[in-house]
Amino acid sequence: MIKLTQINTTTVSITRNETDGPVVDKQYIFKDVWINPTYVTKVEEDAALNNENIKKPLIKGLDNRATFSRVYVSSNNHSSYFSVVGHPNIVVSKLGE
Repeated sequence: MIKLTQINTTTVSITRNETDGPVVDKQYIFKDVWINPTYVTKVEEDAALNNENIKKPLIKGLDNRATFSRVYVSSNNHSSYFSVVGHPNIVVSKLGE
């Protein structure tokens, strides 16, 4: 099992702004997740989170150069993904340990 740091959305609110239209406000948290590397089918950059973090840190104090990846897992004919902290190269190297 390999430990990764998952990033989750905890709260999403949408407000209306007359000049900018709808404004989406999200709050994020980090949590540890343990994964069996044999179930990982793909790792790719999470461009949406990366872009959002560049504009405004996802969590207070987070460096805007932090990168995120999507980790795809498959088991029992079910596939899902979650986002983790780290560039895909770093995540893949951890999975290979």
